[in-house]
Formats: sequence, C-alpha cells, structure tokens
Amino acid sequence: MVDQAGLYVFRKSQYAGSGLLTQIVIDEKMKGSLKAGTFFYFSVSPGRHSLAYISADSQRNISLDLEAGKNYYVELLPRVEDIGFWKFKFSVADEAHAQATIKKCRLAEAFGF
Repeated sequence: MVDQAGLYVFRKSQYAGSGLLTQIVIDEKMKGSLKAGTFFYFSVSPGRHSLAYISADSQRNISLDLEAGKNYYVELLPRVEDIGFWKFKFSVADEAHAQATIKKCRLAEAFGF
C-alpha cells in the first residue's frame, strides 16, 4: 500500500543461537515468535514506531521512523555477550542483503490477537 510502510523483521537460518526463541513486539503489541530461518512482514502506518524483542533472558528495542511507500528491513542477529550468554541485536539491513536472506526463510506465524 502506498499510504503504509512495509517492515520486514527477519532472522537467518544458522546454527549459532538457533535454539533461542524470541518474541517480536511492535509499539508494545506482541506480534509473534521469530525463530531461526523465519521472517515477519508488517504493513504499518508511517511515523515513529518501537520495535522490540523479548527472549528468556534479555530484551532490546529500537525506534524506527518509517515513511509511507517504503520498505524497511531489520535483522535480528545472535551474538555472545556476558561470559558466553547468547543475546540478540537489531541491525537495519540494506534491501539486497535482506531480500537474499528472506528468500531462504519462511514466513513466521503472527499471533491472532
């Protein structure tokens, strides 16, 4: 839709951190679980939005300013922190990298509420 922004949130399939389950939250609304090798697509109104993930032992969030008619790509990357504990970070991805990665992923199921 021209009056909406497209937001892709994805997590590539890889062994590192693959057992960790993360919940994706947009504007304080739980959207669903993002597992390794999955992605979400959300059509959202333009403006400032909060994007967060919640896992068993961590939570992070970022703010995004989204424009109507544009697509945005945010990758969830696992990394080791704090003496060997796995955590995640968000990374805004360029379209070429994101599209190539998303092609190898499957659509995650969003919560129905």
